[in-house]
Amino acid sequence: MSAQSQIVDMRPDRTGFAVVMIVFGTSLVACTDLATKWLTSNLSLWQLQAMRSVFGLCFLLLLLVAMRKLSSLKVINIEALVVRSLLMTLTYLTFFTALAMLPIAMVSGGFFSGPLFMVLIASVMLKEQIGIWRIASATVGFLGVLLILQPDFSQLDPMIFLPVVCGFFYALTQAYTRKYCKNEDPIAISFWLTFMFLQSGLLGLIILSFMPASEDPGFLSRPLAMLPLPQLLALIGIAMSSVVMHFSIAAAYQNAPATLIAPLEYLYLPIAIIGGYLFFDETPNSVGLLGVFIVIAAGLIITWRERKMSQ
Repeated sequence: MSAQSQIVDMRPDRTGFAVVMIVFGTSLVACTDLATKWLTSNLSLWQLQAMRSVFGLCFLLLLLVAMRKLSSLKVINIEALVVRSLLMTLTYLTFFTALAMLPIAMVSGGFFSGPLFMVLIASVMLKEQIGIWRIASATVGFLGVLLILQPDFSQLDPMIFLPVVCGFFYALTQAYTRKYCKNEDPIAISFWLTFMFLQSGLLGLIILSFMPASEDPGFLSRPLAMLPLPQLLALIGIAMSSVVMHFSIAAAYQNAPATLIAPLEYLYLPIAIIGGYLFFDETPNSVGLLGVFIVIAAGLIITWRERKMSQ
């Protein structure tokens, strides 16, 4: 590891900026995920990953050229950035797979097991102090997640736990970002992450091309498809938004403690559930809605406690 990557003088936290970034980024994530769910009926996971990455990279490069900020792509610790990008790629592959096969309320609910993992990971990896409030709130939030998933253990479908796996990878990614990528430029983080997404999509398409055609292809095995103009425009919009949201979320976790930022991502839940109802006719039952309220309440309690402790 180079001496440059061992910088001790870390940039100070900017909590207000981090809160604005995570609220904006989370809202954008929810909107793009609703649009992505619409596209999963025609595209394979690999084509979706590759195409949105190509459009995203083109948008980001054009933006940087126009702003004369190509130097922002320089990195301090390339090894750490590669590991972070791999972790986030696993997060997205599991999330998109779940999104194509499950109601978005169930996917988003399972995904928000992440704050429970975040509390544990932040304690081990970041050495952040965790008290009874954080532990209790994260545990209650996880119980809310179970109410949303409502697993039937007599006829258990392992697929419903895929969003929880995604939540673990996401929590690990953000904790890793704060520990090893705090001084990286968020633009560089966004660019190299999108580049890694492109590699994963192309690799999947190459592997798929050597496999025999399936009579009933699913999200993981569909061949390349030509998109109609409305879906193509939607995919371009998703790609451009993804660049912005990755910048926002990375900046948030760089500038405030992970256990403060993570609960604010609960804003995703009401946006996703309302969108699922309006666009996909997905209506969670009363038990699921109770789980949503519990998850949101747990997140708000952690946020309130953190503010009180900082005063």
